[in-house]
Amino acid sequence: MHKAHQENKENPYVKMTPIILDFLKLYEKLETNIGDYYANANQGGKYGSTKGVSGSVNSGRYFSKFFFRKMDYSTPTGFIYPILGAFRALVVLEEDGYYGWAMDPFAVMDQLGSKLVNATIDRSRTLGNNPQSAGKDRGHWQTLHMMIRMHLLENLSS
Repeated sequence: MHKAHQENKENPYVKMTPIILDFLKLYEKLETNIGDYYANANQGGKYGSTKGVSGSVNSGRYFSKFFFRKMDYSTPTGFIYPILGAFRALVVLEEDGYYGWAMDPFAVMDQLGSKLVNATIDRSRTLGNNPQSAGKDRGHWQTLHMMIRMHLLENLSS
């Protein structure tokens, strides 16, 4: 793409420059708060006992992927990628030719994070407690995408 389009707006990666950092920050928010999202959806549930998750509360021995913040858990990418990928439902092409957000993705993460995490872990359990299988399940990716799309449509119509 870069060879074909160089640094102009025909290059889809150039179009993404306004939101690239947001995706890294969203990854960070999800990765560092996933235990809390799980606990909110499962009263009394222990994220650390979820198959594929390493760590326990207050361990502080893990660090987030991009900003190196201390974390209590190490989360499989099979949980993170489908959730993060679902946020593409909020990406819009702006009039200036660059991509932007239809609504604040961080607010959406706050509002839907528990539901998205719960759906992901439930999907992993139905696939034999295998986080990587959940991460590769096209139907699961579509389900999460539709959850965010529905949230967007509900908020645009109100």
